[in-house]
Amino acid sequence: MTTPSRDPADDGSLIGVLRQVLKKHLQSTDDMLPARVVNFDRNSNLVSVQPLISIVTTDGKYVNRPQVAAIPALQLGGGNALLSFNLVAGDLGWIKASDRDISLFLQYYREAPPNSKRMHSFSDAVFIPDVMTGFVIAGEDAANATLQSKDGTQRFSVAPAYVKMSSGANSVLVNSTTVTATVGTTTLVVTASGISLTVGGTTMTMNGSGISSNGAWAHTGTMTNNGVNVGSTHVHSGVQAGGSNTGAPV
Repeated sequence: MTTPSRDPADDGSLIGVLRQVLKKHLQSTDDMLPARVVNFDRNSNLVSVQPLISIVTTDGKYVNRPQVAAIPALQLGGGNALLSFNLVAGDLGWIKASDRDISLFLQYYREAPPNSKRMHSFSDAVFIPDVMTGFVIAGEDAANATLQSKDGTQRFSVAPAYVKMSSGANSVLVNSTTVTATVGTTTLVVTASGISLTVGGTTMTMNGSGISSNGAWAHTGTMTNNGVNVGSTHVHSGVQAGGSNTGAPV
């Protein structure tokens, strides 16, 4: 069954004719559509995409829109810094048409006249990457801003009170007073007053008073104190050797 390209209710009135004219004009005007990446050249920052909204003919058939080739991809930045993504085939996003032909501008990236009378065409579009779906936000970061892999295993998150870098179960958390690094069962805490290292339940603390530990110490190699070797080769002179052991250290 053929679907008419006009509304029969518009027949016989000036308003209907104007509505039909405006509709036909908009049908030939590009603006914004979702699209999928076909290929991307990161050096030139030009991407080719496939628009994902089909054209519907008057007889109800769906026709794929043509690919849009070599349009710039949005790379947010300024002040000698930028956030750049390596787009791959299949990535989703949006194409947004410019008001005028921008081909001369893209040659020099400075003010230029339009190279043709073309207006609102996807030939003059920019591609805006947008993951849209298929990503995982870790529960602890549900309220935070994140820069991450899609599966959430590698991420950098920003919360009002801290920033955190995570790789699987390992993490480094920084707030206004403390830096905490966690790798498995090992935790390193750095504050302005000292350092605490916990490994498998044993904690060593270093601060202005010295070094302390709640576990045994084992040392291999030379150990000195105030320039004196106090390790396994340390001896006392002027004593007579005997057959008994000394008492405990005092």
